[in-house]
Formats: sequence, C-alpha cells, structure tokens
Amino acid sequence: MSNTALSPNFVFLKRHEPQLVRLGTLAERYFKEDPCTCLIKLRQFGELLAQLTAANAGLYRDEPDCLTEVGERLETSCCEGEKVR
Repeated sequence: MSNTALSPNFVFLKRHEPQLVRLGTLAERYFKEDPCTCLIKLRQFGELLAQLTAANAGLYRDEPDCLTEVGERLETSCCEGEKVR
C-alpha cells in the first residue's frame, strides 16, 4: 500500500506502528462496500492496539492471548485505581 493510498485519519499512527495505519485504512475503505470485512479489520486493529499497549506497559506475553485477556491484564495491572474502558 503506497503512501498515497493511506487514510489521513490513520496516517499519524505510522510513526508508532505502520500496521495500524494499514488496518485502519482498509477498514475505512471497506466501510460501504463490504461491512463484514470492515468489522474484521477493525477487530484486527483493536487487537493489535491492545497488544502494543500491553507491550509498552511491560505486560505482553509470548503466548497468544485473546483480546479479552489482554484488556483484563491492562485494566488490572496498568492503571493504578483507574478504570480502562
């Protein structure tokens, strides 16, 4: 995917993780023509974002985790007394 094809709504994430830009751009592209694919890309975007957040917080594990497990680990370990929703 060339730079001209990237969505301006997600391009700011490129310096953090290019895959986020790609998934966000694809979700946006499929929004009208293929809503199911759009939802799949949004799910992948959310899973990657949660994994990156966990890794940055020192909570990433090598074994695969479902999105719920990563979210629970972030909620209980990362935010001292604050709720993550």
